[in-house]
Amino acid sequence: MMNKTAKLSSLLQIPSKKLGALFTSSLITLATLSFTHHATATSSSATVATTPATIDKHIPVIFTAHYKANIKGFAVKASRELKALESGQFALSFNATSWAAEVEETSIFNWKNGKIQPISYRYFQTAFGKKKEQKLAFNNTDNTIDSDNNGEQQIITQTSHTLDKLNYQLQLQQDLLANHSGFEYTIVDKGNLKNYRFETLGEETIDTNSGSLHTIKVKVIRENKEKTTYIWFAKDWNNLLAKLEQYKGDKQTLAIHLDTATVNNIPVKGN
Repeated sequence: MMNKTAKLSSLLQIPSKKLGALFTSSLITLATLSFTHHATATSSSATVATTPATIDKHIPVIFTAHYKANIKGFAVKASRELKALESGQFALSFNATSWAAEVEETSIFNWKNGKIQPISYRYFQTAFGKKKEQKLAFNNTDNTIDSDNNGEQQIITQTSHTLDKLNYQLQLQQDLLANHSGFEYTIVDKGNLKNYRFETLGEETIDTNSGSLHTIKVKVIRENKEKTTYIWFAKDWNNLLAKLEQYKGDKQTLAIHLDTATVNNIPVKGN
């Protein structure tokens, strides 16, 4: 009897090995691009606001969000959460699962003067029994980063404000709330420093499983002109990610849609 992977491969006329690689790369893409901001928190003892409008826009607010994604025709479930720790630090986590693979990310950081101060980052992936792990430790006293990529260790010299592949998404959310005009971030990725840039395209009302949401639309600026990525942030809900779409040419390769969420313990509901 064929296992589930072989059976699906046969139906799709895709070799099992190639199908496994497709799912793995798809989940990595989702982890990198899905700017889900599930929760924000001021501190473990913070007073819960009664409405999103009362949230202090200069401090991250706890949230939890669940998403449904479609990657090249395959269904993936994803979720993110931001919570405040008893130490006063913040933890932002991401999880994406399909029948073949799973990706987990966690970023620990401090928040000071409107900016994230990274402390540590961990990426863990399992696909068809194979595991991959990346870990980062930020040393802000000497501006270095200890990197461990599947056991391969490296020391990286960072810039004045280097972020990881997960927490820069929260920094973008907060910068949008603060009405900043420029959105460019230095990210450490597998031992390399990369620049991510974004531009705002205006406001738009979109339909989600949580109702119609008033959003701000953002475009990812990249040198690779073949790929285009758009992100919609819910303005009335602390700029929670509401939708993301990616295209290669005219063909959509990735779509992420908000399913359910809470912001500051308040269920997200559209108009």
